[in-house]
Amino acid sequence: MPEDITEARAGTEAAREEAPAWPLVVDGIETGVMPGSWDDVDVLEALVDFNDPELTNDEHVTAMYRYMRLLYGDRYRQVKRDLREANGGALSIETMANFNARVLMAGGQKN
Repeated sequence: MPEDITEARAGTEAAREEAPAWPLVVDGIETGVMPGSWDDVDVLEALVDFNDPELTNDEHVTAMYRYMRLLYGDRYRQVKRDLREANGGALSIETMANFNARVLMAGGQKN
């Protein structure tokens, strides 16, 4: 599984040219993400907050957590379990963040 965001972006170029299958499956993990998942004001707000340079690190972490919970919905805990299993029992923040970036790209969303 690619850990570097540049590597992750390169790995999704071919996938962008094809219409994604729904719900999105990324790195063999069913995310539960559907086409309308990003068309939700709360999801968008959490993503914007996560990227707001004026927020503190704690506020960014809170926004990222809120974004993931909203985006993955009922699949959130299973997505984490699957990622942890795919990474030898550990799930780092970097691994989760890179996975989220791949989900965005696979869904045709801009990062």
